[in-house]
Amino acid sequence: MAGFHKNARAQRLNNRATYWLTRLVAPITLILGLSMIYERGVALFTFERTEGVIIGARYDDSSYSRLDSTRVSSHVHFTDMQGQEHVFFSVYSTAKSDDIGQTVPVLYNPDFPGEAVIPDFWDFYVQPIIISLMSILLWWFGTLARTFVPPTLKPEDVLGPDGAFGDDNKR
Repeated sequence: MAGFHKNARAQRLNNRATYWLTRLVAPITLILGLSMIYERGVALFTFERTEGVIIGARYDDSSYSRLDSTRVSSHVHFTDMQGQEHVFFSVYSTAKSDDIGQTVPVLYNPDFPGEAVIPDFWDFYVQPIIISLMSILLWWFGTLARTFVPPTLKPEDVLGPDGAFGDDNKR
């Protein structure tokens, strides 16, 4: 019987650690995801739309491969609505070396046209939504960890009479 209660204590400690870890990490990732969604929403609804031409590429120091492409910052040239020409390095574009000369959609802030972006589907739309959904799932997982009682244990061994975690002095 002594081993049974020792396992119950270990399970309570594990549940507490999981609960508090998820309570700290989930809100931070949710704030990150929602701020990314907000930032991209502002860009979609307030920035001007035009087309630009990729005139070069700059490899990032932290380049990686995804579907035979390498992460680079595309060097893009575009003309704004007033007829002024601008050049920028896109943050959200995944390009290949043979993309030079390709026409791409461009979103730019009329006040700061040098901070324009190419709205890449994965980085601009999908990634913020996935981060937000994962943080919600993490929060839910933490809630389950708080209330989970393994089938080999009796609820009284893990949860106290008030529904909170049981008495740690129980041996």
